[in-house]
Amino acid sequence: MGTSTSQRSPRTREWERVHRLYDDPQAPPEAIVGRILHALTPATREAMADAAVARCLGTLTSAGAGVLEGAWSLDPTLPAAADLAAALRAEAESDIARARVASRFGELALDALSAATLDAVAGAGGSPDVVRATLARYAAERRLAELARAFTTHDVGYTFRHFVARDTPMHVGGPRLRTVDDAGRLADEIAGLCRRHTGGLAFGGLEDQLQRAAGEGGLPGHPLYRATIAQALGASLRALGELT
Repeated sequence: MGTSTSQRSPRTREWERVHRLYDDPQAPPEAIVGRILHALTPATREAMADAAVARCLGTLTSAGAGVLEGAWSLDPTLPAAADLAAALRAEAESDIARARVASRFGELALDALSAATLDAVAGAGGSPDVVRATLARYAAERRLAELARAFTTHDVGYTFRHFVARDTPMHVGGPRLRTVDDAGRLADEIAGLCRRHTGGLAFGGLEDQLQRAAGEGGLPGHPLYRATIAQALGASLRALGELT
């Protein structure tokens, strides 16, 4: 899912240090996350919060405010929550295409959008109307920051999984990753670690600007979404830096 693993990491000294850990059976996942953080250039960190990523957050927040202009259903034969998640993803894909801002981090953010939508309506029941209403009242309850946290948590998880999965195939057969399954498990473990360590962050300070964006029409391209995701991702990366 998400971005292709065919594009390998840059050939820099910092990324070479990450590679060494894929051959070290004793290196804990926390050390891998720490090395990846050190390897990220300012340009990469900025790209992780690019316009496509921001539009995915904007789509989720627009739905959370009940002002989404696109469809709320894609395939009524699916369970209601899955149908809503698929519809929001399709809406975000269309919005990104119209704006011509597609990117590799945007592809990962689409996965995060789907996962965050399912989180947001978990336990809402099976009725499509109830599921949609559950999501649409986040703004009225001043809980848009919760949506931003759920989205960012999944986005960081998918992004770090991508950083690992794009390079580990060349280490399969080595002392740590003896099989393809071992490589997949490591990528999943890194993603889970990132989600666990960022999922408890408090983003309440972002509520006012998310409410403002929703109040000004809530279109996914609103500039406040770009500012919000940059702040949220920055806080998440700082939290991950505490692992080492």
